[in-house]
Order: sequence, then structure tokens, then C-alpha cells
Amino acid sequence: MDLTNTIVIHFFPKVVIYKPNWANNAIENYLFSTRIELEKIQIKSFKDNLPKHERKALQSLRSNDRIIIKKADKNSSTVVLDKELYIKMANDQLNDNVHYERINESHTTEILDSINTIIHRLHNESYIDEVTFKFLINDQGKRLGRLYFLPKLHKINQSDREKIKTDINHLQNVNVPGRPIVYLCNSPLEKIAQYIDYFIKPVVNKFWTYTQDTTSFINKLEKIRAPADILMSSFDISSMYTNLHHTEIINAIDRAWPLIMQCKFDIPVPPKKALLELLRISLANNEFEFNGQIFQTESWGSNGIPNVAKFNRYKNI
Repeated sequence: MDLTNTIVIHFFPKVVIYKPNWANNAIENYLFSTRIELEKIQIKSFKDNLPKHERKALQSLRSNDRIIIKKADKNSSTVVLDKELYIKMANDQLNDNVHYERINESHTTEILDSINTIIHRLHNESYIDEVTFKFLINDQGKRLGRLYFLPKLHKINQSDREKIKTDINHLQNVNVPGRPIVYLCNSPLEKIAQYIDYFIKPVVNKFWTYTQDTTSFINKLEKIRAPADILMSSFDISSMYTNLHHTEIINAIDRAWPLIMQCKFDIPVPPKKALLELLRISLANNEFEFNGQIFQTESWGSNGIPNVAKFNRYKNI
């Protein structure tokens, strides 16, 4: 079989700037003439696809700096929150002095340097190929993370729900919890989190504790043959992710290393010590900004895509 023209798709793609060669003169002249004719067309004002009152309402919401508009947690509902209530909800979590610590300044440059030092060393030792190296090496990712919350409407009890229906002001008395999300795109942790996740994700799915979704859970229940007099109970873990300590996560990956080495990967596997060090740096330096203040997580605290919250799934190891 001739594989000379086979295209290999790398897991970490590199940026390709492709400029096609000049084609047939007649085709190129036709394309050029067509482009000229298109530029002569007078673009008429577009027809709004919303009624005027709805467009005006949207503009009013957009310009209102006293409200926050977010998607609800667990569903696709849209939530409009009073900004002061939203900030209070955030501060109630950030000021617990257990899971988060307020810091005076960010350390994105130092974090980036620490990660790049390890990446350079692994590349020199041939543990990282050229494509992966170009993907991981980061000179621009110095942006500080941004924290936001998804309101947990499903946590509001039924009694408060009924009162809110008849008196919207009752919402002022309801403590609506929020799921913290740290947006870390273009941060020092974004790409290295994807790199670590690549090696750990295949192992997680193999554990008996792994349950993908509700359907998967139901399928497992159907396979259980239990006595007729058995009692089934369920419980809800409050703030599970925020109570995962960094050491627990690192130790879990350490214990799972033999299973990681049994998996098949398309790129070289780094030494365990180096991968755990990158994991430690990522967990210990999850810095973000909220309302003009800078924080970092003391234990694992926030979900986000893409960011190092992906490590949350490894609680099952």
C-alpha cells in the first residue's frame, strides 16, 4: 500500500497559512472581474428580523449596567440577575478563606516561564515532538482568568418558588447559589491543560466508578440484580469540586500511571515526574479576576472550558 500521500492529522494541530498557487489565467481573470462587479453592488439597509419593540427591549437590556444576564446551570434557561445580588453571590463564595485566596497581583509571567521551561526540556529530550512543541510553547498566553457564575435555579426550594411567582421582590430574600466557572482562554494554563488531559482522559473511562450521563447510570442500574427487600437511597454532595484538594488529585494521577502507560497514544508520553509537575503548576496557579480583584484557588474550585477544571473528572481514580 502506498502511504506517501497519506495525511496524518496531529492531535495538537499547528497553524497553517496556505496560499494557493495561481490557477488558469482565464479562471483568475473571471474571479477578478466577478469581485469587481460584486464591489459595485449597493448594499441596502438590512431588514430587521425582530419587531421594533423587541429590538428596543434588547438594546435596553444590553445597555443596563445594573443587571447580569447568564445561562442557568443545568439547563438552557436565561437568567437576568440584579448585579448587586450577583456580586454578593460571588463574594459569599470567594470570601470563605478556605477554597479561594485573594492575592495582590497576578503571576502569569512566572507561571508561563515555569511551564515553558519544562516544555523546552521535554522537547530537547525528545519527549515532545515538533508539532506538539509549537502548539504548547506559549509566549502570548498571559491573560488573567475571568470568573463568572451560572445561577443554580434548580437549587431554589419549592416554597420560595411559589412566593416568587406571586411576589417577584421575594427574590431579594433568596440565596441563589452559583456554579463558578473560570474562563482561562489565552491564559498560561489553557494549552498545558489540554496536553495533560490528553494522557489522562482515556484512563478515566475505564474505571468502574465512571458514569458518563443519566442514561449510562440507568443502564448500570438495569444490570443490577438485587434482593426484593433492598432499599435504594441517593444523596447530593455539596460543592464537591471545591473540596477536592490539589494533593488528592496529584496522588490520584500518580496511582493511575501504570494504566496510563498501557494506553496507546499518537504522541510520546512524557516522564511521570514531568507530567505531575505540570499538573501541580496548573492546579496551584489557577489565578483569576472578579470585580477588579485577583484570586487563586486553594483547593480545586472552578469549572471551565477549556481550562484545568478538566481535572475534576479524575476524582474517580
